[in-house]
Amino acid sequence: MIQLIIASKSEKQLDDIAEYLLKNHLVISIDFHQNILRKEFENGKINNYAIHYIAGKTKSLLFNEIDLRVRNKYKDNIPEIFSHPIINMDWDLANKLKSEIEKI
Repeated sequence: MIQLIIASKSEKQLDDIAEYLLKNHLVISIDFHQNILRKEFENGKINNYAIHYIAGKTKSLLFNEIDLRVRNKYKDNIPEIFSHPIINMDWDLANKLKSEIEKI
């Protein structure tokens, strides 16, 4: 099990991705995090800007498939995609994830 994270400067893009993931049973839910401050060191200075991200619980074996589908749909503006492992999870939530997410 993983927590899938997709970050972008575009809230619209993330909303579209969230709906796609939910409708195709690739995640069990999506949390939106908006206007998160990001700092990056570029060209010798620190730059600040706002990003948005969505987070959803899914099966770790679906990560590559989700990554491929998002990359194919947003070739010109690929969002940042990564995951965190879920080490422990409530059994009811784990069973929901197993039963409601696409079979691999």
